[in-house]
Amino acid sequence: MLVSNVSSSFIQPVFGYISDKMAMRWIIPVGCLVAGAGMLARKDFSKGELVNQGKGGQAPVKTAAVLQASEYAGRAWKAVMLLIGVVTIRSWTQVGISTFLPLFLVNYAQKSHEYSSTMLAVFLTAGGVGTIVGGPAADRWGRKTVIMVSMLLTPLLLLLWLKLPGFWSPVFLALAGAVIVATFSVTVVFCQELLPRNIGMAGGLMMGFAIGMGGVGATVLGFLADRWGLLNTLYLTASLPLAGLFLAAFLPGRAVHKEARLG
Repeated sequence: MLVSNVSSSFIQPVFGYISDKMAMRWIIPVGCLVAGAGMLARKDFSKGELVNQGKGGQAPVKTAAVLQASEYAGRAWKAVMLLIGVVTIRSWTQVGISTFLPLFLVNYAQKSHEYSSTMLAVFLTAGGVGTIVGGPAADRWGRKTVIMVSMLLTPLLLLLWLKLPGFWSPVFLALAGAVIVATFSVTVVFCQELLPRNIGMAGGLMMGFAIGMGGVGATVLGFLADRWGLLNTLYLTASLPLAGLFLAAFLPGRAVHKEARLG
């Protein structure tokens, strides 16, 4: 998982940066063909991500505008670093839960393999639904608000899933999956708004870290699980979004949209 995710993550910012400099529409079908050929050759599961494409803008001419844009650029990159931290924590949580969920259900909860596979499908499917809901929610209440709510609710829902058996267990698991992944598209758009002249690189950074850091997190959490136990590691994984909540508190609010247009 580490090798697969990290290798695909490094290519995201690279192609994002290149797409900001030149048109690369051809990379979408070619990328799909190459990925398909790789899956056929390996007879294994793999996945790839495509980055958004953009064009560079024209620099402001007036001195005051140049200074304003320069000041905004400094603040924007600080916000991007915070976003990378949030995305890293989110990815560690999401990939950690999806990786250890089957092991927990079979070895600790004494469930069947069929049941554990179903619960994993529920978790991942709910994440897809959360992505669809997260976008409109961010448009209405703001990117920062949705990110903070996600980081706040995820630990609570995961702890309820671990503590409550029976009917409520899959319900809270599904809600946790929806809430944690709801910010995926939100962080991509947020970063692109912060870097309006480098939207390709911004999208690559967000998606690259979303994929690659998840693989790194799974490796670290697996190391801890071997020493602390799987259940303790799941509790640790569930509490990780609280660190993301702390970082998200320092993100810019709705004013970023107006400043991005000036930058």
